[in-house]
Amino acid sequence: MRTAACENGLRDLVKGGCWRLYRDETWLRVWMQKQGMRWKDEGEFKAWIQGMEVEGEILNGVRLILEAWREITG
Repeated sequence: MRTAACENGLRDLVKGGCWRLYRDETWLRVWMQKQGMRWKDEGEFKAWIQGMEVEGEILNGVRLILEAWREITG
């Protein structure tokens, strides 16, 4: 799969949002359980959010942020 590069600063914004969810963990724990995942320590979470494909995108992190946004604003 080929994807476009992130705009400048977007990668940092997504990573920051993911870590905010991790630190506030209540919503994230429930979300991960719904996805059939167990809670991850910081190293595992970092590796998971990066979920890189060929172009180096942080696909898991983007999906997580979009899902959180949908639930929080919906």
